[in-house]
Amino acid sequence: MNTDPSEVPVHVLTPEEAAPQLRVTPQCVRQQLVAGKLPGFRVGRLWRIPSDQFCAFLRGEWTPPTAAPDDRQPLGRRLFRRQLGRVR
Repeated sequence: MNTDPSEVPVHVLTPEEAAPQLRVTPQCVRQQLVAGKLPGFRVGRLWRIPSDQFCAFLRGEWTPPTAAPDDRQPLGRRLFRRQLGRVR
């Protein structure tokens, strides 16, 4: 059996799919994702939640990754452009 990670399917949830399981709104799920309190990642402008990490979160086994304050700076559109020198 080949266990190449590129061939293993990963199931992901959207905030709309995760919200009913948490009994909150999709907007609340997105806020928790942005805050780093829920496991997830962005694909463009959309949030995705790996189902295995979401199940671990529900069981209380998932802990947010710890990062230095400088490592978790939000790069909003304005900040990103400012860093590139595009904002006047």
